[in-house]
Amino acid sequence: MPESTTDSAPSRTVDGFLSPGLGVWDIDPGHAHVAFTGRHFMLTKVRGQFTEVEGTIVVGENVGDSTVNVVIGMASVESGNQSRDDQMRSADLFDVEQFPVATFRSVRVDWIGIRGVVHGNLTIHGVTRQVPLEARCWG
Repeated sequence: MPESTTDSAPSRTVDGFLSPGLGVWDIDPGHAHVAFTGRHFMLTKVRGQFTEVEGTIVVGENVGDSTVNVVIGMASVESGNQSRDDQMRSADLFDVEQFPVATFRSVRVDWIGIRGVVHGNLTIHGVTRQVPLEARCWG
């Protein structure tokens, strides 16, 4: 088990690395960034983000026992082009009328030092796929 120190503080030291403190942490939408890169006609890249993000991170004594649960407001998509955003919100793609949110629920966390991979189930448009998300502690 990694050596850790905590004082009910927002951070702790684990194996010599600054890490989040133990407990339940609400995701601050102002500091969260959920972005995507897609292809348009398989030729050009389209980049965008979702501005409505909320959820919780539960940090366990062993970082690998931590969990992440996120809800993304699909209507908050922004790609820098209003007509493209409207198209993405329509029934042609995200269908935000029928599927207003996407969710991510972690199933496993692998962590070494200040970097990790959060494996989880991402559900968009009613379809769930397992995806890995790279994560990093900033110290």
